[in-house]
Amino acid sequence: MMAAASAGSGFMALGALLEGMAVVPASLDSLPVTGLALDSRRIRPGDLFVACGGGRHHGVEFVAHAAASGAVAVLAESTAEWTPDRIDRFVAGCPIPVVPVPGLSGLA
Repeated sequence: MMAAASAGSGFMALGALLEGMAVVPASLDSLPVTGLALDSRRIRPGDLFVACGGGRHHGVEFVAHAAASGAVAVLAESTAEWTPDRIDRFVAGCPIPVVPVPGLSGLA
């Protein structure tokens, strides 16, 4: 499912990382990702923020914090409540790309 990062590169292209899980726009295919974070408080510059549904909040609610902390993109779980359209409206104006993925929690 996930290809390995190039030896010594320290990053993986977003398109390679999400191959088979999400449709990544061609403009983002080669975006370098240096890490993954499920918690917006643990974002490091270069990380992909994985925003999943939770018991009280959805990770999408923390996209602004993730972007301010250096995330390069967001992989957002779409659900019955958090549809791709709702996610798009919620993150309108976000400075980083947000890629909605249905059933993201079930892909792990």
